[in-house]
Amino acid sequence: MNYSKKKTIKSMLLMIAFTMTLTVFSPLITETAKAAEVQTEQEFYKEQVSENPNFSNDLAKVKLQLASSKTSTSGQVTTQGVVGGTLKAIKALSPILRHGGTALSWALKPFSKKTAVVVKRNSRKAANAIDKLDKGTRGALENALVKAGVPRSDAKTIVYWVFMII
Repeated sequence: MNYSKKKTIKSMLLMIAFTMTLTVFSPLITETAKAAEVQTEQEFYKEQVSENPNFSNDLAKVKLQLASSKTSTSGQVTTQGVVGGTLKAIKALSPILRHGGTALSWALKPFSKKTAVVVKRNSRKAANAIDKLDKGTRGALENALVKAGVPRSDAKTIVYWVFMII
């Protein structure tokens, strides 16, 4: 009887960890699906030219204005490209670590017992470090974890598994 109770608790915790992971990553999946539905740039251009004969001239003016505005930035910084996408994916793991560190450790235990122990012990520190992260690289994440109080060997393990998940 005791064995089945432990098995039930483990399966429930695994299900909770999976649900939390799915909840965090579902907006990323829906954004990708919406992007696939958007018409292509060429289709948009053809449609606009057919409706407005001056569209090409207007588009040229707007491109010229954008080119001139790129030289004088307004102080806003946005993440772009591969590093920006990686940073967003890493930041999406923060709530999972903060609120479900124990459940996540149960989910990782079949793959690596050492990793499960490391995640359970340092989940809150890792979540705080990820919140303060400004770069989506392995080195930046490792340094942020060490700065948050995670031992360097544990930080390397967490970084490895974070990038394995991403």
